[in-house]
Amino acid sequence: MTEFIPSDSSIWWNSSKAAALVSGYDILFATASTHEAYLFSVNCKTDGMLTLHGSATTEKEAFDLITESSGKKLICLLSDDIAPDCGASIALKAREENHDSQNILIVNDAEKVYSLPKNENIFHALCSSGSIGRGGLYRCLETVLIQGTYYIDPSLKQSFAEIEQKGVETLNARERQIIGLVAQGLTNKEIAMQVYIAERTVRDYISSILLKLAVANRAGAAAWAMRHGLVPS
Repeated sequence: MTEFIPSDSSIWWNSSKAAALVSGYDILFATASTHEAYLFSVNCKTDGMLTLHGSATTEKEAFDLITESSGKKLICLLSDDIAPDCGASIALKAREENHDSQNILIVNDAEKVYSLPKNENIFHALCSSGSIGRGGLYRCLETVLIQGTYYIDPSLKQSFAEIEQKGVETLNARERQIIGLVAQGLTNKEIAMQVYIAERTVRDYISSILLKLAVANRAGAAAWAMRHGLVPS
């Protein structure tokens, strides 16, 4: 995991172009690290180029800050360590309370984020923490704020592809069969009847499949199976 410590203002902004880019927005930063939250706050005040709405270190702190943000245009920078769901609940709250919010997830752990349900309506962008110091955050904000399109860091695309390939290689023949039937919407009992094994065994196979594919639930496994053509015709 890459530790995200914004101790140098150049990590965030290296030109007047960047200041113009975020003009009119307040920044809400959320991370599980009090150290990171403090350093981010200090940088914002020192640089004078950002309007800081707040630096949260818990979901509760983030929710309260969002509630107070009514009428403001927010950029929510959420570190994936802020909560087990990587800040998805915070991002949804921001969308509900403030339709102008732009939610950007700073990714430290690609495998953890990969296992989340894929929903571009929750996060507007995924930015690798390792790319921030090389202009990654600026490119991310430029895509979201100027072009108005979803952004995913190129390094994360590569990481996700590697995770996906790892899953393909680790599933055995029976697991491929089971995941295909899951994608058809069959229950554990129905799968057991179709392949002539115990329902308990099906449950164990599915648990193994979820672990190997780094997906959170049956829906994620079903989507994976459809992407890889494992659904029986």
